[in-house]
Amino acid sequence: MKKSKKILKVILIIIGCYLGLTILVAFAKQCAETTNNSLNSEKLYPVKYLEISSLEMSPSLFGDKFTIKYKIKNTAIETTYKDINIEITYYNENRDAIEISTTRANSAVLPNSEQVFELERIKYKNLKTISMKIKSAKGVD
Repeated sequence: MKKSKKILKVILIIIGCYLGLTILVAFAKQCAETTNNSLNSEKLYPVKYLEISSLEMSPSLFGDKFTIKYKIKNTAIETTYKDINIEITYYNENRDAIEISTTRANSAVLPNSEQVFELERIKYKNLKTISMKIKSAKGVD
């Protein structure tokens, strides 16, 4: 009797260890897949991980131009972005769009960081404000 109880306990311990390891391996695979999907998402959808904000507009040294100072923030975990294409909309006092143009921030923005850029543009008559939107970017390793 005692021998069969010991054998039963050993068998139950082995089964418990097997089930525990199976669950642990399944969890590790799921974590690896989630991480891989996240990194793929960073490369496939860069606009989702980039934020842009205009900091200030100031007159340039040349009378018909002005300087836009803006910041790009990269919220991706591992992906660096470069060749960031930006759409700029220029508005008058009535918030009517005067012009829409595009530009490119050629410097790379590292993961979990932000970078400030400056851009010189021709000043439009009745220009009051601008809006900026990231249209696309390239994810690099």
